[in-house]
Amino acid sequence: MAYNPVTDFLALWRNNAGVVTKTQMPGLDFVVSALARAGFITLAVSATPPVVNQSTTAWLQAAVPSHSGEGVMWLWDAAATAYVAATPALLFKMLEAAAGDSGVSWWTSTGGPPLNTVGVDGDFAIQLDEPGGIFGPKFGGAWPVAAVPGSVNEVTSIALDNTFGNTPGQLIYRDVAVWAALPIGPTDAVLNVDGGLPVWDALTSLLDTIFGSVQGSILFRDAAAWDALPPGVANQILATGGPGANPAWAPRTAEFISGTVMVFHQTDAPVGWTKDVTINDYGLRVTNGTVGITPGVAFSTVFAQTAVGNTTIGIPTMPPHFHSEVVPSTPVGLQGGGTYPTGNIGAAGSNTGSTGGGGAHTHSVTLNLAYVDIIIASKD
Repeated sequence: MAYNPVTDFLALWRNNAGVVTKTQMPGLDFVVSALARAGFITLAVSATPPVVNQSTTAWLQAAVPSHSGEGVMWLWDAAATAYVAATPALLFKMLEAAAGDSGVSWWTSTGGPPLNTVGVDGDFAIQLDEPGGIFGPKFGGAWPVAAVPGSVNEVTSIALDNTFGNTPGQLIYRDVAVWAALPIGPTDAVLNVDGGLPVWDALTSLLDTIFGSVQGSILFRDAAAWDALPPGVANQILATGGPGANPAWAPRTAEFISGTVMVFHQTDAPVGWTKDVTINDYGLRVTNGTVGITPGVAFSTVFAQTAVGNTTIGIPTMPPHFHSEVVPSTPVGLQGGGTYPTGNIGAAGSNTGSTGGGGAHTHSVTLNLAYVDIIIASKD
């Protein structure tokens, strides 16, 4: 029967979390099983080692009972005259022995199978460079174009699933003894190295490992790599040097020079300022000239007034006016034997009667201005 690489492979019944499943064996086991299917070597599956043809027989020691564990692959070591754990070196020795027993030759090649001018029908060849592989048997004067399935140094998705599972997001890494799968880490975790092995870690832990854990440090990019700026001393400020320069701590300069005078809407002066208590109950005037202080009536006194001052009107301030006076008619004598004329004639120097007391009067006024209290303070 011809070997079919799609359907013919060695499989195991495995106890997987209490469920018995049939899975394909990866690695060297698969190579050996493929060679056995192709008739290159003999494969014995039993609980006890074969006792004949050991040099050309690969022994798969089955677990007892068969579903309780994995099988173990053993190959014959001619020097030790015993079966030992399978290795690629022992596999090549087995192939040489099998070739000698069958009267064929083994050749080596690079870049694929040998030229068809090399070897005779029935011979085999081993590719020495990557990805490796076993070619043969040569038939009809030509070498097979493809290597024996399973002999090429390639990892298939199926083989990885069988070994490490098929959980999306897993990573495969080499631990101290074997290749292993790293389970998926938590959300926002980063891949770190602990003792030479990859582990999932929180970002802050990774930053602590790289840059230290001093509180107040600042992360920045220098010319070569990311670095940490240690905390500065109290009251320093962070100053930039511009593009192409690193940030640095610098002394804090005063926001206002000593002696600066400002107004504040608060009872006490801020820290570092001194309240001016010599100026009290003054108003504020905006000027574009020289700034000064003009004494006068207190602000609260001016705006507490409810009436203007008393005013007495005298003759100089009285509006000009006159009064008319009416007196009885008086005969003034006949003129040429005529009648007496009549008329309204005022007596010389007479006055009308007077009224009023000549007192002062006031006018009401409203000056209850809304205002905000402030203080004046100077920078120490």
